[in-house]
Amino acid sequence: AMAGTQKFYRWDRALKQCMDVKRPGVVPAKANRWRSDPVLLNQEAHELPPDKQREALDMVSEAAPELRAKLAPMWKYCFVQWHIYDAGLEAIEKCVPLREAFADEVLAKDFASLLRLHEGGDLDKAQTAEKWTWQLLEAMPPCGTADPWNDTTAEPMLKAARVERRQGVRVFAEEQLEQAFVHFRQGLKSLARAPPTVTGPHAKLRCDLYKNQAAVALRLRLNRTALRAATFAVAIDSSDPKAWYRKACALQAVGRLEEARA
Repeated sequence: AMAGTQKFYRWDRALKQCMDVKRPGVVPAKANRWRSDPVLLNQEAHELPPDKQREALDMVSEAAPELRAKLAPMWKYCFVQWHIYDAGLEAIEKCVPLREAFADEVLAKDFASLLRLHEGGDLDKAQTAEKWTWQLLEAMPPCGTADPWNDTTAEPMLKAARVERRQGVRVFAEEQLEQAFVHFRQGLKSLARAPPTVTGPHAKLRCDLYKNQAAVALRLRLNRTALRAATFAVAIDSSDPKAWYRKACALQAVGRLEEARA
């Protein structure tokens, strides 16, 4: 019903891949992950399983900020995440960078259709993803916009970020990985408006939060996200062995083994 009210090119193409095999006289296309069963395709697209939701979340970390902002208000819906997941798998198979694949014009038309559905309230009854992921595409406040930046303005930001970090470390120790990820992200958000400098208590705390985020992201198999976080940590403090260790682990996890060894 959802796909009937708007045109979805990626969905139509996937359905065609499933159906072509069944048509007499048609040479079967290469095998697809739905085993040419439209029911399996429908289940994946509309009820994206948690492991695939996380893969989509990790993939979308490579998308342009403008696209992430467009997807943010409707990221909670499985059908929205499926478009990223399906496009991402195709890009990986074809060795196309994810950022480039997500900028595709046809995919942009699908996102526009999804946005129209969302704004019209037609996604409200659609299946939703794991709740902890719903707000993860929301943009951080612009870096360095705390003006003036002094002890008085810094204190509440540092305090809020330290609280989030402590809570994140506590729930991480209790194996509540999703909640830990959210706390570390919230800590970084609390510090987002601080200057982009690499010295001072805000820089040290920011580095610690990125290392924490990288560690929990690796446990959640958000390997691209982990690499991004570890890279930020190294950029803040290039003498921090734990930051380099997290980066090496993340490089290994994304298959960049030569760089990991270096």
